Amino acid sequence: MLPNDTQQGAAMNQQMQQQTAQPVFQAPQQQQQQQQQQGAYYAQEYIHKDDYAEDRRNALMKKTKLQSVRDAVEQVMPNAYHMIDQVRAEENESQRHTKLHHSRGTQLTSGPQGKVLEFDIAGSSFKQFRTEHLGFKGKGSSAKDYMKYKESRLAKILEWIPGGSLVNRILRSNSKKKAELKAKSNLRKLNAGAISEDMLSEDALHNVEVLKKWNSRIGDSQSVTIGGKTKKHKHIRKVIKGNKTRITMAGPLSMKGMRNAGEYSIENLREYMLAMGQDYLRNIMRGWASDPTAQPHDIWLKIRGHSRGGVASVEGAMMIKQWLHENYPQYEDRVKFDLTQYDPVPGFGSNSGTHQKVDVKNDTQAQQNKKMRALGDSAQTTVVYSMHTEHSLFFTPQQVANTNRIILTPYAHSVGLAEVDRQASSQQRDAHRVTFTDAATQEAYRLGSLNELPEGVYVLDENKTLVQLHDLSQWIAIRDSVLKNASGQEGRHEVITEAVSTWFHTHSAPAAAPAAGANG
Repeated sequence: MLPNDTQQGAAMNQQMQQQTAQPVFQAPQQQQQQQQQQGAYYAQEYIHKDDYAEDRRNALMKKTKLQSVRDAVEQVMPNAYHMIDQVRAEENESQRHTKLHHSRGTQLTSGPQGKVLEFDIAGSSFKQFRTEHLGFKGKGSSAKDYMKYKESRLAKILEWIPGGSLVNRILRSNSKKKAELKAKSNLRKLNAGAISEDMLSEDALHNVEVLKKWNSRIGDSQSVTIGGKTKKHKHIRKVIKGNKTRITMAGPLSMKGMRNAGEYSIENLREYMLAMGQDYLRNIMRGWASDPTAQPHDIWLKIRGHSRGGVASVEGAMMIKQWLHENYPQYEDRVKFDLTQYDPVPGFGSNSGTHQKVDVKNDTQAQQNKKMRALGDSAQTTVVYSMHTEHSLFFTPQQVANTNRIILTPYAHSVGLAEVDRQASSQQRDAHRVTFTDAATQEAYRLGSLNELPEGVYVLDENKTLVQLHDLSQWIAIRDSVLKNASGQEGRHEVITEAVSTWFHTHSAPAAAPAAGANG
């Protein structure tokens, strides 16, 4: 049962509306100076006020008949875009620079003792977590799958011959392998100074760059020990860079990802997280326990998961938390969780128990039954939902209760992971993950740094602008406007609304105590 949406958070809504009704706009010149002092900046897109009259909806919104989120927000919150519109209307790009939040994993390692263990858990049918900005779509088994190679004439001929597909695949695999071996050789020669980049062809240089990015981001396959049995997993990979250790895992691959089954099922993924988390933390904490002079420090577990990987990510995190509580209670508070779930969906046949609903702040019986412990106040958590996806059936998301942030997007199920941002930041135009901008502060957030947002419930519009909501009634009004012509996916809409309702119920202002002597 949802609380009365006209009363829920009324006091908080009035207060916040007053705060935003008369926003103070900061002069672009002053803003630019601040960004230069703060370091990284983001160049906001130039959008003239008249441009908002155009249809700026993305392909999914048009296909599924979603209405403009911006229009819906303006009906409910007329002043929401006051400041960001003024920034984006500046013709001089330098005056559209706003603060950029990025590279959160690196930020968490700041300081002499900062240690970060990262888990990136892919969605169903993906062998790695999607890193489109690096050129990795998540479907390849190794670096060679992303390299340019010369296909044999015979392979091209076989494509047109019945039954030739198997031989074709073998020939193509050999061509890819040759390209990979050549890239490894070229990289060794470049590192030794035996050759220079200008001596390589365009394709050869591309392949070297792919190999470097793969080694830096994905790494080598790993062995995991569970119950005394050790097994090497082709699609669990690890990279160590200074104080940061990154582990990537495939999502479920059974029947091309249609089933939650096999080596990379949700249940197995959370067990892999637990086992590898235990190994990492145990080595550190045994050292602390055996050394009286040791100075325990914070350790961050930065965890991201998409789709079924998003479900596994929160469950694996809570299993690690329970293990810490049982085995190293004296150091439990030293382990901090930074968790972002991207449209967590358990899928057909798995939508029950903790797959269906979790509470990251409070222990539930279902979580205790699976030896999971709520992350409590030692965590920064965000869940990103698609309001309405491209999938009509079996994509009802996991309800995540009491997360620090909820972000509701008009994106497809990928919720921005498939996009690449080539906007300027800190005088560079390299490819990056997609970037969202907070309308209230004009600060920009890469998709991997959303946990730096102020706590709250946000809607994302078609211009990649985040607007913070102040009560449940605002979400219901925006939802009803955006989805009025869409059909189906009622289960998704209900789960999202329940999550939003829970958030505002938890964060509602406590009722004022009656004055002394008041009639009761």
